[in-house]
Amino acid sequence: MAIAKSNIKRVEDILEGIYYDAQNPASYGGVKKLAKVANVPVKVAEKWLIKQDTQTLHKPVRFIFQRRKTLSYGIGDFIQSDLVDISKFSRQNKEIKFLLTSIDVFSKKAYAQALKNKI
Repeated sequence: MAIAKSNIKRVEDILEGIYYDAQNPASYGGVKKLAKVANVPVKVAEKWLIKQDTQTLHKPVRFIFQRRKTLSYGIGDFIQSDLVDISKFSRQNKEIKFLLTSIDVFSKKAYAQALKNKI
């Protein structure tokens, strides 16, 4: 469905009215929802959304990549740990300079221990 050049302005006005109306269920949503409510092709709605600052600023960036599997056979079997350096806040934290954080992979329970030094 091609849109005539004379109707482009009218279609843009319709899309703008729907997208920026907070009462409309398709407002500030995705391309498919906007196209369906406005009764225009998805490509037209997509081209219009690319020009809108609100869509380009707040659209989440999706990082799709393959992750390695982590297998744990029970609680306490596999624990991931990290050391957090908070030394620049040590005056306010009773001279505590580091936090040892650990997460049990199986139960997803997190632990934290305050340390005054690394030793």
